[in-house]
Amino acid sequence: MKYIWCSPSDMGPNHVSDSSSLYVVRSILDPNDYLKTIGRLRMDVQKEVLQTMLKKANVVKNSSTFLIDNNHQVILASDMKAFPDFELPDSTSDAVTAQWQNDNNYYLYRALPSSQWSMVTVIPLNEVVQQSRQLRNDLLFMLVIVTAVTYVIAYLFSFSVTRRITQLTRRLRDVQNGNFIALAQTQGTDEIGELISTYNYMIEQISRLNKEQYKLGQEVKSAELKALQSQINPHFLYNTLDLINWMADSGMNADIKKVVKALSRFYKVSLSNGKDVITLREELQHVTFYVQIQNIRYENKITFENLVPDEFMDNRIPKITLQPIVENAILHGILGKPGREGTIRITAYLEADTIHLVVADDGIGMGDQQLQDARAGISKSRHSGSGYGVKNVTERLQHHFGPSFGLTYESKWGEGTKVNISIPVTREED
Repeated sequence: MKYIWCSPSDMGPNHVSDSSSLYVVRSILDPNDYLKTIGRLRMDVQKEVLQTMLKKANVVKNSSTFLIDNNHQVILASDMKAFPDFELPDSTSDAVTAQWQNDNNYYLYRALPSSQWSMVTVIPLNEVVQQSRQLRNDLLFMLVIVTAVTYVIAYLFSFSVTRRITQLTRRLRDVQNGNFIALAQTQGTDEIGELISTYNYMIEQISRLNKEQYKLGQEVKSAELKALQSQINPHFLYNTLDLINWMADSGMNADIKKVVKALSRFYKVSLSNGKDVITLREELQHVTFYVQIQNIRYENKITFENLVPDEFMDNRIPKITLQPIVENAILHGILGKPGREGTIRITAYLEADTIHLVVADDGIGMGDQQLQDARAGISKSRHSGSGYGVKNVTERLQHHFGPSFGLTYESKWGEGTKVNISIPVTREED
């Protein structure tokens, strides 16, 4: 044996005891005879050093580690105050390692080489259970943390994807309703970003085509309305020229001068330097010239009253709006009476931001079916131009000002007719 561990009690009764140390002893052999021992070398090891080493063996809280001799006496402990009573089982007599447990503790036994000592570690079972629970709780806590972090990451990723899909879906619904709204350009470079870029390009193209189509439609509509408008007055011109011819044959030269002057003024307002919208003052002058010519034709049996307030005179109105209505009042109303005479009165009033022009006559009026046809824009008149002239007025008013404006009718058979023309309050700068 090269060296051996021993306690002060193992050194014999004559040895001066030192309770603060343990010894490592080695024999010194005679160099001439290795079988002969000539002395012993002893090295003292402080118990505190060994006690620190024993404490490191306590991997479980409140556990204790003991050094015991072959008589099962405690030589040194990691905690000198914790000397639990335990007995080594018989199985440890020749064993190098062993382990067992009772109701409260778990024991680990290991024999130390080069000595008669052994090391026993006592672990309280409740500490093992507590540590296992703590480990379980720690693992559960870590699992919750990892799950929460994973969920947040997954949510942020899915939100980034679904948010853009939701925006794209919402915009597609808007497209179904006619609202062409583009999405923000910074939407990523993935597949959804490509879809959004394609959608924005589609919206841009559709908007451009819609604007072009709207502009073309407006031009076509304006051309159609101008074409209809140009058809309103040819029959009137034909009848007026026929009247002038008759007056010339009858030698009514002074009256011819009046007719030609009124006719020239009438068509001067009709042309209006190519403008489609004129002032209400100009429109009333246009109607006045028309009635003057008709009075020459029908022997001054038509009384025309212009009661429109001056404050409305600068308001804008599509040209040749009043003349077809006044023409209808003369041809279908006043001339239908036995005496072929009557009065046409034009008044105006303001309601909210809408001006209402009322053309009233005391002619024969309309029956229920005629009134329904007039409201529906259906004309069964024998007089050329009078029917589609009024229909053209409605279309032009709605073309310029919107569908909420136009004509409304009130009529009673034998009492006359009222036509209400609604236009917005506008000025030349509008």
